[in-house]
Amino acid sequence: MNIYRVGLFFAGAAVGAGAVYLLQDERVREQAKKLVENGIKFYDGALGGIETVKEDVQDMVAEARSSSEVIEESVE
Repeated sequence: MNIYRVGLFFAGAAVGAGAVYLLQDERVREQAKKLVENGIKFYDGALGGIETVKEDVQDMVAEARSSSEVIEESVE
């Protein structure tokens, strides 16, 4: 077995054990909950922004294709 993978396994186990220990405290649990909620809000906002940009790019491509077809027809 690769020593690197073994090290990653034990690092992950240590982080998990630490998280379990910390989450026993109610204050830490509430802060973790707020952190997750804010992360979800950020993710949803980012997805909405990405979708808007995607639609804008699709519109520009469609307009460029339409312009290109008009130019080709006028040349012929």
